[in-house]
Amino acid sequence: KSLALDGDPSEHLGIIDNVILFGLPAEIGSLDAWKRLRMLVAGRFIHCYSKNDWVLRFVYRSTSLTIGDIAGLNPIEEVHGLE
Repeated sequence: KSLALDGDPSEHLGIIDNVILFGLPAEIGSLDAWKRLRMLVAGRFIHCYSKNDWVLRFVYRSTSLTIGDIAGLNPIEEVHGLE
């Protein structure tokens, strides 16, 4: 699924306390979508990734037609408050 949000995230600011993502099997996509997601989290938003996760790389590539960067394998930079 896409990480894009519909509607105005300011209606739900801080609705989630903390978020920790481990090995997320999704495309990074647009930084704007990540910024909108960050607005929903009141506390810490931690994105854990490993460039060496060969299982995630193989399974994701073999089941998906996309060739973009995988969130669980790459950092997500330039999003304030995303660790």
